[in-house]
Amino acid sequence: MLIEALADLRILELVSADVEPTDSATHTIPYESRDVSSVYNDGITYEGQAIQLAGVSQANVFAYIEPMKIGLELSDEVMHFSRSNGNVNWDAWGRNIASNSRLARELIARRISNRMQRSADAYGSVAVVAEAVDAQVTVANSLIKLANFPLIRPYQVRDLQGNAVGSPEHPIAFTRNGVACTEFDGTGTQTAGTYYRVENWNLGLLRMVDQTCTGDGGG
Repeated sequence: MLIEALADLRILELVSADVEPTDSATHTIPYESRDVSSVYNDGITYEGQAIQLAGVSQANVFAYIEPMKIGLELSDEVMHFSRSNGNVNWDAWGRNIASNSRLARELIARRISNRMQRSADAYGSVAVVAEAVDAQVTVANSLIKLANFPLIRPYQVRDLQGNAVGSPEHPIAFTRNGVACTEFDGTGTQTAGTYYRVENWNLGLLRMVDQTCTGDGGG
């Protein structure tokens, strides 16, 4: 049996995991903030000088639980014949469970890394207002390069039903011919029209597309 060797998801070691004991849709997470604003010269204090002060303060952040579900579908026949086949030592039921477990872990690790990347991009960011990209949009060209990048991925808090809670952080407002364009959501069920899709957050690349995600040029 050939086994694909995958890299260990070491990024999970950067976060702590806990079990929510209250069965609640929200959770309060305590954290500390360190204040070192009055520490200078690497903390070196000579005789007769005032001792530098540093300290910590405790605060809390309100977090919403994010539901995550992955299913599998197997028939009794597939489970039976995969176990009874003497030529191949393969258990369809067991291998599907193991694969889905690995997939869930991979998705969680990717989500953590994306959140860390987003926080790094958002630190010290400055809002860009009314950047004109008209010259880049032609009949044959639908790709737009922003003058400022990286582009910060918006973050919208949602409840367990998927309803938006509050306003999104670092929202993107894209307007074409005076009409606001929403983001292509990848479902293929959006109404006919023009949408935008971010092709590269780090380089600030946007593409204008229609509801089928086909490049839509034109001024």
